[in-house]
Amino acid sequence: FQGETPVETMAAILERPPAEPCPDALDLPDGLRAVVGVALEKDPAERYPTAAAMARDLASVLAGQGAPFARRRARSGPGPRDGGGARRW
Repeated sequence: FQGETPVETMAAILERPPAEPCPDALDLPDGLRAVVGVALEKDPAERYPTAAAMARDLASVLAGQGAPFARRRARSGPGPRDGGGARRW
């Protein structure tokens, strides 16, 4: 995030969504993009509830099975910490 002043930079961090992670990495698996997207959510309630939940999704991505937690969140929309909605990159 960039701003002309430190206050503008902080406002951008608080208000704007982050840029897509690794836009130049065309071969980055969609599951990994989904995991990163959930991890970067501004609202803590929308992030992975635990490091173990994130690790399970990362292991699933490595096994070629996608990111179950991130998919569940994308389908269900915003909700409780264990299954709300993830931003689609």
